[in-house]
Amino acid sequence: MRQDKTNGDVTAADTALDGSTAGYTYHSSDRPAGAFRLNPEDEQVTMIFPQMDATHNLSFEIKLWGYGAGEDPAEFICDLSLTTGTARVNDITTQLYVDTITCSSEAHISALNAADNTGNNRVAKLNVSTFGYKYLYAEVFDITPNTSVRPMIRSF
Repeated sequence: MRQDKTNGDVTAADTALDGSTAGYTYHSSDRPAGAFRLNPEDEQVTMIFPQMDATHNLSFEIKLWGYGAGEDPAEFICDLSLTTGTARVNDITTQLYVDTITCSSEAHISALNAADNTGNNRVAKLNVSTFGYKYLYAEVFDITPNTSVRPMIRSF
């Protein structure tokens, strides 16, 4: 397994990927700057979600998108509801991991798998098949102002 990588911080100021807001389209060449580039040999990834400057039981939403290469359009993968637990990212008590992940809708060709995702104050994980994708993008909604989430992605 390779070392974990992270997307850039996503904040409440980021705009929606809806085909028109702020000029974003579903075209691969127009993907948001925070999209995570996958290696060609990656077939699946495990995602965890540290929340910076958070409090216990802070909830937010994510839409996960996959991008192919070249002219391939963005593909909606799933809607997620996430909640922070008490597991700390480091010695700073306001940096917490998500411990609850609920998938409210899914349009992915392969099933998503989550583990430690039921509010047990551990680090919740989401496994996603990335076969055929070149990029993943986590679009964050309903995040508290002045907080951010940095999805960490481990590929294999």
